Amino acid sequence: MTVNDEIYIEARPDVVWAVTEDIDRWPDWTPTVTSVVRVDDSPFALGSVARVKQPGQPESEWKVSQFERGKQFEWETRRPGLRMRALHELSAEGAGTANVLRLEMTGLVAVLLWPVLRRAVRRSLSRGYCHVNGSSPWPTATRSAPRYRFLPHLVARVTHLKLT
Repeated sequence: MTVNDEIYIEARPDVVWAVTEDIDRWPDWTPTVTSVVRVDDSPFALGSVARVKQPGQPESEWKVSQFERGKQFEWETRRPGLRMRALHELSAEGAGTANVLRLEMTGLVAVLLWPVLRRAVRRSLSRGYCHVNGSSPWPTATRSAPRYRFLPHLVARVTHLKLT
């Protein structure tokens, strides 16, 4: 079961990458992550491990399984009956950056709970690029309709999810 989410950000890929790989600060700007604790002290790269807490979920250890500095990283976690892989991929698009998140869930839990998981992921992603506590790394982010706005003077959030 896979969910793809893409957003266009009016910032250069190197700027978006700096925010993306700074996972320690994700809780400062995205409501989809409440805490991140790095397990290792090395620079974020292939093999890095972090304990990530997300709303409504138990804390999980995510390990980076693919890494291409400035372009993409994929990490994964496992729970009994569930394996999740998340790919964060950036590409230059015009004067800004296309930012893609692909979440793949496999295992018995994914199959049995897909309708519930799909709704939870959609709800989470619809809030993912807005900001908390007045902090946002993105000056403007947009997508095709339908549109949801969070602090519209800073961020226009438009959601488009492709479920496969």
